[in-house]
Amino acid sequence: MPGTAGNADFARLDEAAWRAAPIEASWILAGDPLARCAELSRSTDGLARTMAWDCSAGRFRWHNYVDETVHIVRGEVHVADASGRGQELRPGDVMLFRAGTTFTWSIPDYVMKVAFLRSAAPSFLGPILRAVGRLGNGPSRRPASNRAA
Repeated sequence: MPGTAGNADFARLDEAAWRAAPIEASWILAGDPLARCAELSRSTDGLARTMAWDCSAGRFRWHNYVDETVHIVRGEVHVADASGRGQELRPGDVMLFRAGTTFTWSIPDYVMKVAFLRSAAPSFLGPILRAVGRLGNGPSRRPASNRAA
């Protein structure tokens, strides 16, 4: 589990508590992909998490139940949406997979990603969260080093 540094969480990928994260068997299209994951952080409200995930070679469909922004750390993967439009992802690449989408992942050898997952808040909280976000993101709340000159 991640540690803390003051009021912030801190984690190292090489020290993460990895656990098996089997891919749903009906999603697998080719190969025998073996996946693992490790939780790196979780927001106070539980709606956002940072996960590390890796997987061996294989091809499978992945259904996104939450918004997931991935940052590829090692290896590579080809992802394609339902229409067949694809994208190669390599170390340093970032991509957002929106909740409700399905992509086919083709991993030639190995891939590791850090994923930022965000669940939707209950709909009645939307206006409240947007109002709070506007208050917290105003110019007077940002550190001086982040303010536009």
